[in-house]
Amino acid sequence: MTDSAPRDRSDERSDEDPRDADGGAFEQPANSSTADGAAAAFTDEDAESATVATSATAAASATAAASPTASESRDEHPRPSDASVPAIVATVALVIFSIFIGVYGPRLGNRQQMPGGTTLVELAGALSAKHSTEALGTIELLRDDPREAAAIEREAAELLGQAIELPELPGRSVTWLRLTRIRVPGAAGVQVLLRIGPRFNADFASVFILRDEDRFTVFDAYGRPRAMPEGEMFSVGVSGEASGSVVHIFRAGDLVYGTESTNREVADELIAELQVLAARSLANP
Repeated sequence: MTDSAPRDRSDERSDEDPRDADGGAFEQPANSSTADGAAAAFTDEDAESATVATSATAAASATAAASPTASESRDEHPRPSDASVPAIVATVALVIFSIFIGVYGPRLGNRQQMPGGTTLVELAGALSAKHSTEALGTIELLRDDPREAAAIEREAAELLGQAIELPELPGRSVTWLRLTRIRVPGAAGVQVLLRIGPRFNADFASVFILRDEDRFTVFDAYGRPRAMPEGEMFSVGVSGEASGSVVHIFRAGDLVYGTESTNREVADELIAELQVLAARSLANP
């Protein structure tokens, strides 16, 4: 009896669950299943994060592969500073040229302009044509009947409205032939034809006296047109005429005087005499 009781208790102890004997120390399997679930959940999140990271990495790699590198971009597109060098050089050259023209070039007021009247070149051409016509007509038609200088002076005074004196050429044989009314660009007046020397070996000359209508234009040193000044003589070469042939022109008061001759010395002497006579006429109106 005594022996059986302890055995029964030991049997009971042996029949009991060993986990109960340790005060629930073996209840961890339940906790282990919870940890396993958490681990499983954590593993799923990590897997999802890894998937997202992998996708981002792949996208970045694709973008990097599609876009050129910085060095390639620099090779394909030159730097702005390199591309603008020719433009900068051209701009600087233009500025320097503009400054040079502004300092050393003609001013706006000094630049050549179109004349508003009749130039002396046009006038000289017209006077030369008149002289050639009269001289050739005299030779061909033998129209060389002499006239008195005083008669020609009176006729010219009537046409021009003021007293006229014809020049004298000391030491030369001068024959006054005739007076003709003329009209040239810019003015109207008279032409007096004369012969110098013997009849069959003579030089012909013309004296022109025109009423000034303020229409004759000359150019100054800067090429600017201006009205023909008084008292200044201009010599214009005549193209197509004999070598050295010129037309001398000057203005005195209300009249414009001109001369032309096949002999340059005769033309020079005539214009010099006319200047003296015109000055005397203005001094003693």
